[in-house]
Amino acid sequence: MWEPVLGGDHDRATEANETIHGPQVTHFWDPEAASGRWFADNMPWEQSGPAWDVFYLFDAEATWDTAPDPVLAWGFTIVGERDALQAGLDQLLT
Repeated sequence: MWEPVLGGDHDRATEANETIHGPQVTHFWDPEAASGRWFADNMPWEQSGPAWDVFYLFDAEATWDTAPDPVLAWGFTIVGERDALQAGLDQLLT
């Protein structure tokens, strides 16, 4: 999910769509950052403002009623929490 948080995000989203692809990858552009505000209000989040540069991982059994549950792993920033992201992906892929 891409949002206009930093200048040039639309260009970065376009570039990512061209370089990061595959059957498991879907890119979305959210010009109003509505998704970031929703996630900030409904998921673990320790910053003010919309959620961005954050990942959430869910397994195949997760359901989405009022919010996706259960969260397998999450982190902010993606690069700063890359070990947690990798551990969560390893758990999902084994």
